[in-house]
Amino acid sequence: MTIRSFPIASLLIFAVCGCSGSSSTSNGNSGGTGSGGTGSGGTGSGPGTPVAATALGSTLANAYCPSIAACCASAGIAQDVSTCTTTLRTQLEAEINLELGNPKIAYDPAAAGRCVEAYRAAASACTDRVLSDQIDQLCKVFSGTVPPGSACAASKECTSPATGYVSCDTAVCVVHPDSFSSDSVHAKAGEPCSSTCSGNSNGSGCSGTASSTVSGSCWLDDGLYCAAHNTCQTSPKIGQPCADNNYCEAAGHCQSGTCVADTATGECTTTDGCLTTSYCDTSSSPPHCTPRKANLAACNNDEECLGGQCEQDHCRNWSVATAASCAGIFD
Repeated sequence: MTIRSFPIASLLIFAVCGCSGSSSTSNGNSGGTGSGGTGSGGTGSGPGTPVAATALGSTLANAYCPSIAACCASAGIAQDVSTCTTTLRTQLEAEINLELGNPKIAYDPAAAGRCVEAYRAAASACTDRVLSDQIDQLCKVFSGTVPPGSACAASKECTSPATGYVSCDTAVCVVHPDSFSSDSVHAKAGEPCSSTCSGNSNGSGCSGTASSTVSGSCWLDDGLYCAAHNTCQTSPKIGQPCADNNYCEAAGHCQSGTCVADTATGECTTTDGCLTTSYCDTSSSPPHCTPRKANLAACNNDEECLGGQCEQDHCRNWSVATAASCAGIFD
């Protein structure tokens, strides 16, 4: 499980690349369509108010930095709103100007307006992860204009398909089914598949072999996995053999060829073996599941913390306020 930090870095980088899925084999583009050039629209930041490209950096910085100020204060992180605003505006304008210099990239003023409000809302809410997680979808400010089959220099230049993802392969835009998307179709037992997925309230992910014809996935949560012959099969249960790709039923993992139950303190790999209340401590040999730490305990990463976040080397409850986000710095 990977716990996301507040996605200040994703404002333009993710929006431009629009990478879909959690384990895609290439850089896809799922951004919305736009109107090219520098766009049109006013400089206001009310709900749904379009924002011109030349005003986006300052508009978002002026909305975001004052909005996160109270959250920074409650987290005990010093913040100077003026410095935060200047820092964020400078970085955003550099990113924006870089994309505007590419004639194959379109800018969407309406999406920019929605993005500003998404950041304002998430920063003001402070501890609402749902609002923060929505930012990636609401901030697809840039999109490609090159249709499938036409010449490209990067995936971000390609138009977004209705389904799947697009990439620039050998200088041509090519559309692929998103075999590894955690939003992919839940295939049923016996149906074709290209990946195995699992998920919980903390997130989801898929793995498998990319396919040009099959988009369905088998979900461990449904008691299924994608077998070697690319059809969904019933996941081996605790105590049964697990030779095929090492998959087991949810809350279980494959160990020495047999499915065993996940534990709070037993051996683990970097991805399997631990209950959700524990994490895999790879600093021990062999790695062992270790109970997640309480708030204020020393930590090295978010995975270790019950509260969901390791900030300044100590566990705490998840918050948008970090040393970087309070300073308006992309981290």
